[in-house]
Amino acid sequence: MENVNKNIVERLEKLIENNETSEILSEIKKSEQDFEYLVFKPLLELLIKNKSSKFVKEALIDLLDKISGKIPMKNFTDLLVYDDVEIRNKILDLILNIERYSVDFLSKLVTHSDKNVRKIALDGLYRSDLKNALPAIRICLDDKDINMKITAIEYLGKKKDYSAKDDIVKIILTQDNLMLQSACIEALCEIGDATILDLLDPKFVENNPNNNLLLFSYIKLVSKFGGVKSFDFILQKMDFLADTNIIQLTEVINSIMQRTNLKKLPDKIAVKLLEILKYKAEFDTDKVKLLFLIARYNFDDVVNDLYDLFVASNEFIQSAILDCVNTYGTEKALEILEKIKNSFKIENVEILNMLDDTIETLKKKMKL
Repeated sequence: MENVNKNIVERLEKLIENNETSEILSEIKKSEQDFEYLVFKPLLELLIKNKSSKFVKEALIDLLDKISGKIPMKNFTDLLVYDDVEIRNKILDLILNIERYSVDFLSKLVTHSDKNVRKIALDGLYRSDLKNALPAIRICLDDKDINMKITAIEYLGKKKDYSAKDDIVKIILTQDNLMLQSACIEALCEIGDATILDLLDPKFVENNPNNNLLLFSYIKLVSKFGGVKSFDFILQKMDFLADTNIIQLTEVINSIMQRTNLKKLPDKIAVKLLEILKYKAEFDTDKVKLLFLIARYNFDDVVNDLYDLFVASNEFIQSAILDCVNTYGTEKALEILEKIKNSFKIENVEILNMLDDTIETLKKKMKL
């Protein structure tokens, strides 16, 4: 170190004698960088080799952080293969703090031979929050490691990188890993548009009939972008969803109805929903979701079964039925409520009072 300092002084003295102002300033800056590097490099080596406490390691990182701004980024690479995950993450924080260099540096590491380095670089690019990081994240779509691919897909979805759409669709159609395909569909829910469903024929889901994960992901995509023609696909899957996820079934149908501004459910969909409500739905929350979905668009279908539904239900569902009638009620519904009051013994006082209130509300609405 002493010899280095002597050389620095000698160079500066010679420049000063010649009165080369611009070169003097340049040499001062270079000397500062040389000095920082001389300190930085052994600190890196010390951190890598050191087996002391976590506190000491963190103190070393803090010191590195203070002097890192003028150090060539390539000198961080060795630390990214360090075994200690916490240390690697702290070094990544340090790299990201040098914002003007971090994306370029990390972009070069996404093709590094060490998987851990590639993963850290990918995480860093995602955390950098800079648009120029997206092309490098896209490079990871071709990574040989499946988990790297999945992570890159998830990150591009979260970043809403529309430019990655075609590449992600290609992966779905050319790869047969179900987790990978599902991750692609989830990402497309964030960055896709209505054209996605034209690119992804539902047959690719049907080719994996036992894969619920892929089907649920695809239904989520249909829920976000589907139109009237998507009802054909939904109709085919209604029995399956009735057995596995009624909530998702009601949500996808309601989403399509709202997006397309349809006033009434397609007949086959309405019939099937009522069938599920009456014979398949086991949980009260599922029954209520189905009830309100059908009533919102096809209240007459509910009215036809209103009496039987009410007398066969528990108090929770009876309350929901009265709420539903109060919202969408018709004169025919009023007649059925009066029939219920006169012919069916209601022991719960709250339900009885609610029934009376609903009848009075409908009468006022209809001015009867």
